[in-house]
Amino acid sequence: YGITFLLSLYLQLVHNFSPLLSAVILLIQPILMTVLSPLAGSGADRYGCRRMVTVGLFLSSLGLWGFACFPHCTVEMLILFLLFTGTGAALFGAPNNSAIMSAVAPSYHGLASGTLALSRTFGQALSMAAVTYILARFSSASVLRNTELLSAMHIAYLLFAVLSVMAVIVSLIPAPATDRR
Repeated sequence: YGITFLLSLYLQLVHNFSPLLSAVILLIQPILMTVLSPLAGSGADRYGCRRMVTVGLFLSSLGLWGFACFPHCTVEMLILFLLFTGTGAALFGAPNNSAIMSAVAPSYHGLASGTLALSRTFGQALSMAAVTYILARFSSASVLRNTELLSAMHIAYLLFAVLSVMAVIVSLIPAPATDRR
């Protein structure tokens, strides 16, 4: 969630794009998610959720590492990184939801769905809190300068990339065998 906020600032302050052009560029990620999510859900039904989730997390990690390593990048590079994060989010979202919902009895689907929505919203709020904190630490005045924004972006994307790689590692851990006594 913090990705979009930071990139909006970046496109407007560093590249001097209008808010409209910045928004059009940033639409790449949600459009990809909209188009690819149904396909990811189908793929999860066919090949299993774990593979799709892991590939999605890996692609998102690549995009985040790109943003972290190249905080001052060309618009073309930014679009490439958005393609990675958007595709990764699509491949992660639907299979993850499917895995969660299939892990509970139908009588608990409402509770599971609510918990899923809560955790998603909490994650979005937490990422915005992290971005706000990082921006505040790098900004020395009431006006955010480009160098401060780029430094803050580097740290924020590095944090997001590390967390994403940790999620990839967790997704690779085999599920424990269930006790069938």
